[in-house]
Amino acid sequence: MAQYWLKTCLETHYSLCQVQGSLSLPTRVLDVGLLESPFVNLYISNGRHGQWLTLSHCWGETQPATTTKANLNNHSTKIIISTLPQTFRDAILITRKLGYQFLWIDSLCIVQDSLIDWQEESVKMNTIYSNAVLNISADAAADSFQGIFFSSNRKIDGSDTASSTPEARSHPNSHNDHLQERGWVLAEAVLSRRRLRYTSSGLAWSCAQVPLLCEETRPHLIHDLVEQEAYIHSVYQIPYESLPPRYVHEPETGGRRWEIIDWWYGRVSEYINRKLTFQHDKFPAFSGIAKTYSNRTGYRYKAGILVEDFRRGLLWQTCGRPVDIEVAPSWSWAVVGHGGITFPRIYEWIYAHQTYVADPNEVELIDICVTNLHDDPFGQVISGSLILQGLCHGLNELLKTTEFYFSFGWVSHEDCRDRNYRPLSGGYTLSQGALKLYMDTKDESNSTLWRREDIHILRIGMFSSEPMSGSIEYRQPPVEATSFLLLQEIPGIEASYRRIGIARILGPNVEGPDWKMKTVTIL
Repeated sequence: MAQYWLKTCLETHYSLCQVQGSLSLPTRVLDVGLLESPFVNLYISNGRHGQWLTLSHCWGETQPATTTKANLNNHSTKIIISTLPQTFRDAILITRKLGYQFLWIDSLCIVQDSLIDWQEESVKMNTIYSNAVLNISADAAADSFQGIFFSSNRKIDGSDTASSTPEARSHPNSHNDHLQERGWVLAEAVLSRRRLRYTSSGLAWSCAQVPLLCEETRPHLIHDLVEQEAYIHSVYQIPYESLPPRYVHEPETGGRRWEIIDWWYGRVSEYINRKLTFQHDKFPAFSGIAKTYSNRTGYRYKAGILVEDFRRGLLWQTCGRPVDIEVAPSWSWAVVGHGGITFPRIYEWIYAHQTYVADPNEVELIDICVTNLHDDPFGQVISGSLILQGLCHGLNELLKTTEFYFSFGWVSHEDCRDRNYRPLSGGYTLSQGALKLYMDTKDESNSTLWRREDIHILRIGMFSSEPMSGSIEYRQPPVEATSFLLLQEIPGIEASYRRIGIARILGPNVEGPDWKMKTVTIL
């Protein structure tokens, strides 16, 4: 089945799935040798051209086989296959049976105890996956010892897969396969043009032109091609064409551009719901996606934010997830911790910031300065500052005259409520002119927020969005709302703030003459 799918894609699919020209091999690859050979070796490519496969796998609690400075020479000579964990053995067998010589596995092809080698090779992973013939994805294996074949023939809870329905089998991610929980694997999935997935429901195929999983029970779906004009589901559908800054949705002429921007915020929200072993990997693990998207759209990338769409990019929300300001500047979505696959998207997007509205008072970007490790703009962030100029107001004074709510789940203490506070009772609907507060952290300080004088609200801009309401039959027309950042003064640093949340208010012209134009630095 795998050979049939691969052959069909190579011979009949369009350019979205195809790698152009002869390409240099990664620095190191496994030479898998002949089918019956008990050995493989780590091949140093030295710029040689060739084709290779990649493996996506969970490391798990037990460290897999690795290449280190001590065993690099031995691995270059010979690796006894029987000493490798089962997932690696299975991937070697798959590579051999598909007729390919080279396989890239991260733990073996990067020297794991060399920081220099890791830094040099990790930045190449976007091209390693994007230029590979095929990605072998061990979705169901919790670690490298469970094996590809064994783990994909059983459900995660250990029960027999034969009882699963066709409907359930059409969505392997819904089975909570281990690999789909990992942060690094999102980039591997996004950048791989073809994926052979061993899921808890069996074997499945997806590629740039067959995004809906093609499975053993429905192998013919390999022929159901999605045309390039359809909805954006692959990064390779995004053309090398500069997007206009501050893009405004124009359904008649620019729907595809809107889908390209929607694709970005969807991937960010998906990434936040995945796990990382080390939080300092937050930017490196996303760098391949960010770099590919930036190269194709011309949008500049700074600590997770697209500069040309910075207003919308700043309006993420935590939805109850933890926050770690050691990882990134407070204005970057990268401070948001893992919340699990059931948490809402950090960008409401459709229901809050779908398209810009002409707004003479929207905030302006004065400067954005980010220092990255090794000067890699897509890599680990050391520090960052954002300088904005816009209308600003003390929050405590504003709330004295404005009805306000906390986002659903953020409830103020009964004995601390201000006379203008209103509990949000079911649903998301706000009255015209009422302010809804989305706090980054849920703590005791929220209960007295409106009494504090060090909190300010900065106007970002107006957006038109679909109201978050019931079924499509009762869908209401788009509504306009103004969005804001909530900022807290940083003691001892003049005109400097850290972000503590966002806010929205329905309707235009919500600012009065007491709102002042200010230049603020957000760290």
